[in-house]
Amino acid sequence: MPKPGVYALALYHDENRDGRFDRTGLGLPAEGYGFSNNPATLAGLPQFRSVRLNVPKPGLTSRISMKYP
Repeated sequence: MPKPGVYALALYHDENRDGRFDRTGLGLPAEGYGFSNNPATLAGLPQFRSVRLNVPKPGLTSRISMKYP
């Protein structure tokens, strides 16, 4: 369990189980992904300030919405 602090979470769904985050020929995600705070991700990776989580005590939860192409 993480200690109190500031964190950012990034998730991906390795749908084809090849151990990589697959991208299309244009460099766009080809598999599901998500970030803490669920920021808009229209033009690349979100900035840290939009995904950071302040964790003041252990045991808190966060909900992340996965996005699929």
